[in-house]
Amino acid sequence: MAFIFDLLEQAKKGTITQYKEAILTNIWKHSIEESFKLLEIRSRALRQAIILLAISMLFAGLNIIIHFVFYT
Repeated sequence: MAFIFDLLEQAKKGTITQYKEAILTNIWKHSIEESFKLLEIRSRALRQAIILLAISMLFAGLNIIIHFVFYT
């Protein structure tokens, strides 16, 4: 957080364009960090969904095998 204030303090010493540029750079940097955090969360959720789908398919296959072994 201190980095943000240092960046804005330095930008205040420059022109208005440099100040706006510093603000946009700061916003862009934090939005990219947030995007990566969301991507990591979604990646973890997708991985868990694939694992659970594979487990459910395994149990469905076992159910079919058990049905034909014991009920035919």
